[in-house]
Amino acid sequence: MNETTVNVLLGGLLTIAGTVVGVIISARIENVRTKRERLHEFRLRILGDRFQTSEIMSFIKSEKRKKWLLFWQYNKVDLSHAKLEEVDFRNQDLRNVIFFRANLSNAELENANLQGDDLGKADLCGASLIKANLTNTELSGAILSRRYSDNNSSDISQSLQANHTNLFKANLSKANLQDAYLQGIVLSEANLTGANLNGASLAEANLRDSLLIEADLSYAILRATSLIGANLSGATLKEAILEDANLHGSDLSQANLDNTWLQGARYSSETKWPDNFDAASAGAKLENHNRR
Repeated sequence: MNETTVNVLLGGLLTIAGTVVGVIISARIENVRTKRERLHEFRLRILGDRFQTSEIMSFIKSEKRKKWLLFWQYNKVDLSHAKLEEVDFRNQDLRNVIFFRANLSNAELENANLQGDDLGKADLCGASLIKANLTNTELSGAILSRRYSDNNSSDISQSLQANHTNLFKANLSKANLQDAYLQGIVLSEANLTGANLNGASLAEANLRDSLLIEADLSYAILRATSLIGANLSGATLKEAILEDANLHGSDLSQANLDNTWLQGARYSSETKWPDNFDAASAGAKLENHNRR
């Protein structure tokens, strides 16, 4: 084979290779463009329309791809400001999703995995989060219970009950709930170990048998809150208000009770207090009957 023939063959191969590369690059550019258009269209729709769960999950899975070079991490899917009221997310993997200011009111989120998600200022009023995983979740400013004035409803308690978020057995360990409004919320048997509840309003909430180990409840309002059997060991309750709270069987050993308001709080012989703490002098009342 002479030199001329070799050059012709090499030129042909290079032309074919260039064509193939060009086709691949064009296809890639078109794919990126199409994906951006689809994302833009989806974002526009999700801000104003309702979606089927399958459609939303399909979008989340398509956008939740591994980061370049950081292949053990995933990109976050942005659903900020999305209108997702009454959506059914039961048993779904929703990790790495941003729900900032999203409307998730009355959503079904039982057993959903929301670990590490941003739910800051999201509307979760009336949502069911039974056994949901909210470990390390950002919930600062989230709406989990509606505020009502005395003249907004003839039956305030009934209105609140209809709008309470259910967090029964939810995992909220190390979650940020600073200044959250949680009045009347159901958190029985929830795991709030190490959670930030500084300044949170938990009046009349149900925290029965919950784990609040080393949680920060400084300046929190726990007026008439049920803390029966709750584990508050090592928790910080500095200047918290526990007026009329039910502390039957609660564990407050090693808790910080500096300037904690306990006037009218009820406790039993099973209640554990920090060493040398005089509950009666602080205004709490000993009740010798069984937990209720």
